[in-house]
Amino acid sequence: MARVREINNLTWEDITPNFLILRTRKSKNSDVVERKIHLNPSIRGVLYLTPRSGRYVFMNNRTKKNYDYRKKLLKRLCQKAQVPYFTFHCLRHFGASFLASQGTPITDIQTLLGHQRATTTDLYLRSLGYGLPEATEMLEVISPPGLTPNYTEEENDE
Repeated sequence: MARVREINNLTWEDITPNFLILRTRKSKNSDVVERKIHLNPSIRGVLYLTPRSGRYVFMNNRTKKNYDYRKKLLKRLCQKAQVPYFTFHCLRHFGASFLASQGTPITDIQTLLGHQRATTTDLYLRSLGYGLPEATEMLEVISPPGLTPNYTEEENDE
């Protein structure tokens, strides 16, 4: 759920056994802000299998520099998987909406996305259409047994 530049600028020094450090600059003249992200077993495994050929984790072997974007790579992968093309930013949106649908606190999603304010994360999630219908359905799961009326829709119309 990191920004593309945060991933492309990731160095091997930014990775520890338990977390990685992502860095971003919020605007042209601002200071670099860093945050620690916990490494789950899947991410740890992928990083373990990634060859170390230079300073950057994701480095162009031809130029020996880090990547800027990688639009061509993503287009090829989408074609290979036979799915419509999507951007890296769509993956951030997917991750945020998935976590929200699982009941993850907005402050945790905020941290993972690197938002400074929870209101930004809230707007981000609202733009995804996550809202009232899903929230009320989640409440259905926690209703005590026997609380749900035992009637059909036809009986209710009478």
